[in-house]
Amino acid sequence: MKLSLVKFIFNGFPEVLLLLYVSVGLLGLRMSVEEYIKVGIVNLFILAFIREYLDLFGLHTFIGLIIIIFSINYLLEVDIMKIIISMFISFILLFIGETFTFSLMVNSLGVDIEEINNNLKLYFMVVYGAKIPLLITALAIYKFDLKIFNEKASKLNDQRLK
Repeated sequence: MKLSLVKFIFNGFPEVLLLLYVSVGLLGLRMSVEEYIKVGIVNLFILAFIREYLDLFGLHTFIGLIIIIFSINYLLEVDIMKIIISMFISFILLFIGETFTFSLMVNSLGVDIEEINNNLKLYFMVVYGAKIPLLITALAIYKFDLKIFNEKASKLNDQRLK
C-alpha cells in the first residue's frame, strides 16, 4: 500500500517522535528537541525508502524499531536491553491504539481499509486516534516523571564510582 507524501509525513513523523519520546522517557532520560527531530527525520527517510522503493511492507516497522534502538544507544549510551524493553512497551501502546481505533472505526462506521485510505479525514482520524495511548503515556512521562528505569541515577552512580 503506497502512502502519499502528506500521509507519510503527517502520520509517520509524529508517530516516530512519540515512540522515541516515550521510549527515552521510560528509561528516565531526556534528549534535546534537536536530537528528537534529527532521529525522527533520519528514521522517516529510511522508512520511506524501505517502504516505498523496496516494497518491504511490515518489515519497515521492524527496521524502524531497530533504528530507534540504535539511535538511543548511540546518543544516550544506555544498556541495549533496557532500550529494547522500553521500545517494545512503546510499540505495544501503539499497537493497542491502532487495534482499538481501527476496530472502533470499522464497527461503528461500517467502513473498510480501502475507504479509510481513500478518505483523508477518516485516515487521519484513525492514525491520530491510534496514537492516543502513546500520547497519554508521553504526557504522564512529562508531567509525572513516569519511568520504568532510572538511567539518570544509574549514570550518576557510575560517574561517582569512577
